[in-house]
Amino acid sequence: MSTSASEMSRKKGFYFAELALRVLVIAFSVAGAVTMLTSNETVSLFGITVNATYTYSSSFRHVSLVVLVSGCSAATAIGFVGRFGQSETGWIPICDQVERFCDKVMVSIIISFVAAICLFLLTLMSAHKLKSQPFFNPI
Repeated sequence: MSTSASEMSRKKGFYFAELALRVLVIAFSVAGAVTMLTSNETVSLFGITVNATYTYSSSFRHVSLVVLVSGCSAATAIGFVGRFGQSETGWIPICDQVERFCDKVMVSIIISFVAAICLFLLTLMSAHKLKSQPFFNPI
């Protein structure tokens, strides 16, 4: 079986794209986790010192512990409530009080979604590679 130069070039490009996506997944996952772990802020509200940190919300902790997509979705929901509140349940927005904390959490969630997109692309590429390889039956 001889392969043409263009086919070899295409295979090398595909391999490089897979490798690059794997590196991006690792980089974005680490960046998201580090950003989340270092997000904290202390403010004084009406004379009371309030400390906001990711460990106070189980949804934020799960971003790095649960399946990436479900963790991102849970953190997005909690972040939305933190930023805009929910008047029906009496939850007031807190991001005007701890802006830096909320901004870092938002960046962490975005980075985590980028990592999830990279993993999805890797899954598609792997499926394509399996589909394009001829089936070999040794029997």
